[in-house]
Amino acid sequence: MKYFISFLLFFLHPTADAQLHVIVKKIPANTPVGDDIYIAGNFNGWNPGNVSFRLQKDSNAWYRITIQPQPGTVRFKFTRGSWDKVEGTASGGFIPDRTESYTGQPKTIELEIAGWEDQGGSSGGSTAGPGVSIMNTSFFMPQLNRNRRIWIYLPPDYQTSVKKYPVLYMHDGQNLFDRQTSFSGEWKVDESLDSLFQKGITDVSW
Repeated sequence: MKYFISFLLFFLHPTADAQLHVIVKKIPANTPVGDDIYIAGNFNGWNPGNVSFRLQKDSNAWYRITIQPQPGTVRFKFTRGSWDKVEGTASGGFIPDRTESYTGQPKTIELEIAGWEDQGGSSGGSTAGPGVSIMNTSFFMPQLNRNRRIWIYLPPDYQTSVKKYPVLYMHDGQNLFDRQTSFSGEWKVDESLDSLFQKGITDVSW
């Protein structure tokens, strides 16, 4: 029996060590004091504020967490507890999901958080026109079990006229109107629509 138990422990040992150690060595200077940092990804249903996935600060002022994802591509982002407070570029713009190839063997990755979407940054600045606003800060998508922001553009005379305008639905809202929130430069959709309005082109068939 003694030999059997020893063999069993030896057999289980590799599985017990199948962990991904995540270390965040630097966070933005404008991170609000007292805010916790979480990791959300395809290993926890993309829950941005799950206390079981809250990073712990160590004596080096680094943030650490150990997770046990399934082998494959691990997709994730850091948040401060909600998708309204998700990580972004140094100027507060959008960044795509982080990815890490994970084989199931013990692995340590060291990362930095450049900025937060809700905190903005010192560079750039908003380029969104006056007709642009955020319609919903946390629109839930049940198919993906995730929340996203919904941007909306309204023509300059929308509040003062009785005109009926066509509706144009576009993806990647963070890139459409604002350099500050874009991933690699805004698409100038609001400038283009404003230009059409100034030219009197308001009845457009898309």
